[in-house]
Amino acid sequence: WIKLNTDGVVSVPNGSTSVGRVFRDHCARWISGFIMQTGEESMFKIETKAIFEGLKITWDFDFRRVEVECGNALIVEAILTSGATNSRMSKLCLIHQFLGRDWRVHLRHISRGHDKVTNYMAKLPSLYCN
Repeated sequence: WIKLNTDGVVSVPNGSTSVGRVFRDHCARWISGFIMQTGEESMFKIETKAIFEGLKITWDFDFRRVEVECGNALIVEAILTSGATNSRMSKLCLIHQFLGRDWRVHLRHISRGHDKVTNYMAKLPSLYCN
């Protein structure tokens, strides 16, 4: 198994948005992590993009057992209840298509306090920008 944690942040003072992602192995050891600044306007869109891009990366690197943890319960619910299939949001539809591939993906909601590393990484761009 590989674990993917995602978090999105909107910096109110300067309006910037960023996404943090962390990949860990089945023993919770660090594999990789990165930050991406986005031009998205809502937290829902930012975190949906984070999940989609993370799934894309795990598929491209040939991981076939993935556990995705997200701090946004609304996104998790939309994906798990197949709300993504009828969504007008393209990233939700793409996530649903990814889940239909030949691999095992577990998606679950976690509280933001349980993933301090990803939350901190997502905040890095706003900490160093004026």
